[in-house]
Amino acid sequence: MQDVVNERAQNSERSAIPIDELARQAGTTTRNVRLYQTEGLLAPPRRGGRIAYYNRSHLERLKLIARLQGRGFSFASMRELFDAWDKQRGVGDILGISERIIGGWNDEDPQVFTIQELAARFPSGADIETLIARAAKLGLVEPRDEKLYVSRPSMLRAAEELTAAGVPVGAACDELERVQRHIEKIASGFANLFAEHIWDPAARSGLSADRMREIAQTLERLRPAASLAIQAILSRELEKAAAREAARQAMRFRRRTKPRH
Repeated sequence: MQDVVNERAQNSERSAIPIDELARQAGTTTRNVRLYQTEGLLAPPRRGGRIAYYNRSHLERLKLIARLQGRGFSFASMRELFDAWDKQRGVGDILGISERIIGGWNDEDPQVFTIQELAARFPSGADIETLIARAAKLGLVEPRDEKLYVSRPSMLRAAEELTAAGVPVGAACDELERVQRHIEKIASGFANLFAEHIWDPAARSGLSADRMREIAQTLERLRPAASLAIQAILSRELEKAAAREAARQAMRFRRRTKPRH
């Protein structure tokens, strides 16, 4: 029996996360972590003397809070939702479901740069301050302790390619903002499909823990379907747009080179 107790204690120590590391992994700040505790959204940590230790359930709850905030949930709404979940089923069930719903959407590892490192990735003379400000507005870059936390490095690479081809930083940012607005509408459409045809019917019939897991599995299958549809349509439309532009440029060239009589 004592061996079991010791093993559990060792496992607990290995899974313990200090608040600074918890905030880093969750992409937030220690101030926000404490705020969420005060608001009743995050369970208290385990105490080891004067040090507070968190675990993976705290990390997943922070990720879920970020998702819900992005959808416009207030603290009061999130508190009611979490209270209802915790009363209806165990925290373990909710943790497993939230991991499946939240996890896997972003397969990129965040990167951290200094301003100088970021500037070195762009052509000399590029307006890096504008890039950082616009990227922060899009939620792609977060300044932290004189460094830049980049949550979507692929977007940074897209901006690099555009500016390397000669597109000004401001124009590149304009286009990326337009892309984000369009994609937000597309994502909302797929989310509405999920809610109308899968979530709402299940909610009306009762959301048991098993049913919640089935819903999470269904959502996992819908992710690649949505991505494939977007990629296929985008590829087709890019081909059509490129062909139209090529024809337009060819017509302009013919007009310029047409001999005059």
